[in-house]
Amino acid sequence: MSSSSSTNLSGFGKPSSIQQRGIVPFCKGLDVILYAPSGTGKSATFCIGILQKLDYGLVQCQAL
Repeated sequence: MSSSSSTNLSGFGKPSSIQQRGIVPFCKGLDVILYAPSGTGKSATFCIGILQKLDYGLVQCQAL
């Protein structure tokens, strides 16, 4: 199975519009407020942003 097939099966084939608008500013360290209906990907947006910013060499809390 190709990697694109596996991402499509898990629901992450194409970013939602809220993800397209929110991930880059979040990763740049900007303050981000997202307002969108349930099920549009807000939580995934914050999780992706946080995972991009983590320093995996640090063994301490980096995000809440």
